Amino acid sequence: MFSVLGSDSVAHMAEEVEDAGSVVPRAMVWSFFLNIPFTLGMVISYLFCITSLEDALSDPTYYPFIYVFRQATGSKGGTTGMTIVILLLIIMITISAMASTSRQTFAFARDNGLPFSSWLGSVHRTLHVPLNSIIFTMLFTCVISLINIGSTAAFNALLSRSTVALMATYLVSITCVLIRRVKNQYLPPARWSLGKWGLPVNVIALLYACWAFFWSFWPISNDMVADGSNFNWACLLFVGLMGIGSVLYYTHARKVYDGPVAIVKDRDRLY
Repeated sequence: MFSVLGSDSVAHMAEEVEDAGSVVPRAMVWSFFLNIPFTLGMVISYLFCITSLEDALSDPTYYPFIYVFRQATGSKGGTTGMTIVILLLIIMITISAMASTSRQTFAFARDNGLPFSSWLGSVHRTLHVPLNSIIFTMLFTCVISLINIGSTAAFNALLSRSTVALMATYLVSITCVLIRRVKNQYLPPARWSLGKWGLPVNVIALLYACWAFFWSFWPISNDMVADGSNFNWACLLFVGLMGIGSVLYYTHARKVYDGPVAIVKDRDRLY
């Protein structure tokens, strides 16, 4: 599930994209259709090349994909070359994720939805980017990544929780659009539309989001150990964070949160 996420990252950069109403959705659709076939082929090839799951998981490098590359190529040079490709892809993905996450942080801060909103929601005068949000996102990510040193189970729980959170937001937004489509209620005009495919795509997306949301809470094994190291703690994190967020909203945030911007002014006209 995690491998097919990310095509919506550009949506968080929409304010910095010219002609975003047309460019952003086209970028999302084409990035998905151009990457998913290769991703599916990569996953299938990877699974067929795992000669021993136990040996891959217990490899001295602690990275099963390096073990698989070594078994497939039979040489250190081939393994190193393929590993470099993976590392380059991870670097690119990290830059993209940092860019979109920092913009989302900036957007919430601009609407007074986060602590220290005036600092996080500021834009650098010369660079014209939310530099404070970018710095905060990078530092926060580095700190959170250190959890993997102390507990792999806790780190995996954070990864699962990110998938759960994305699917939860998809469920809310897609359901709202789907209800309006079914009831034939008003939807704002769009520069780019799926047309008659909008309804079936919404239904398929909703079914997939429900399926992914359900399985994201499950552990990776049905053989639980006493210390809970292979348990999926995403359920506890999700419920806990939702509870904390609800308390903060009703006690403080709803009094200061401005909500999304309703009117955006550009160089030529008002939307």
